[in-house]
Amino acid sequence: MKVFESLNCILCEQPFVSIANQPRSPRHLNCGLAMCHECFEKEESLEKDERKHQCDSEICFDNPNFAYFLIDVLSSDYLMLSPILGGYLLVRPFKLPECRICQEEYSHEGEKSSRALSCNHILCTECYLKTRVKEEEVEEVEEGEMYTIKCPLCNGTFRDSTFGDSKRDRLQDFLKELPKMTQQLEDMGEAGQRFCDECAKVDSISEMFHCNECTLQLCGTCTYKKHHQHETMVLLQEEVNQVSDKLREVSNGVINTYELLFPDLHKELHGDIEGFKQKLLDKERALRNVPTFEDLKKKRDKCTKLKTDFEMCSEEYIPHLRKYGAIIKELIQSLDDVDDDDDKGPKKGE
Repeated sequence: MKVFESLNCILCEQPFVSIANQPRSPRHLNCGLAMCHECFEKEESLEKDERKHQCDSEICFDNPNFAYFLIDVLSSDYLMLSPILGGYLLVRPFKLPECRICQEEYSHEGEKSSRALSCNHILCTECYLKTRVKEEEVEEVEEGEMYTIKCPLCNGTFRDSTFGDSKRDRLQDFLKELPKMTQQLEDMGEAGQRFCDECAKVDSISEMFHCNECTLQLCGTCTYKKHHQHETMVLLQEEVNQVSDKLREVSNGVINTYELLFPDLHKELHGDIEGFKQKLLDKERALRNVPTFEDLKKKRDKCTKLKTDFEMCSEEYIPHLRKYGAIIKELIQSLDDVDDDDDKGPKKGE
């Protein structure tokens, strides 16, 4: 299990915290990396050649502000700190942050890559270049032309030069890690694994619990230690209920669409559609009683495929009326096969 490296201090490798003025609060370096406040203060007090952090920047430790753009990421409910793994895990699909000016999502590269101002608030690179104002009366400097820019969040005005137009920051590193962490989250879901909302431990869904009062998913230990006085249920049952309800909601909406489109459909065909709908909804309701996560996935996928088949053939209704009616009958028959795996289990003595 991997954690976000971009959300840990580059020196002590401890995870940052989501508030300022703490030993583990993130500090932004002018070279684009980030340290915790404690390491930053220690390094800043040393001579350049004595520091553990070595880079080409001569002003690496000149930024007095905390990395507010990282604090914003850490404050989201998409992440969870795992003390066991020593870092942050993605626990739900991450909504990419947006530039405050153009309202477009940031990227880890290109014109939508983030650009940290001296106040450690950020803009996308495109808006940064459009918003800054060139200083006309200024002495020539080695860094190139000088500009001023006003932060849309704190209203601070800061000077910068063309020398720093390709500056990086740690948010870019975070966004670069995000696809792999998203894939890790998806892989866990398909394997029937979940994070405990209290301790971030990864466990099998069949071994976890759902707290009905706190609406949290919990490992057995946290259920016993912190929620033993609350009403809880097996997490698998909670997820089974949600999958069943969601499938029925979507199926009902999809099939009702075509029922309304075909008001003149003859009575036999209309009866077949109604029969398919009721049978599909019954099967999806019956998902509440499946014993294992594997059975849930198998039957959910079968129901979803049959519903998709129904939707596709319905789109072809007008030019293929007779074929459409025959397929509906086949789909109704196919619903009887959803539970075939249970009916065809090993016979006694095999």
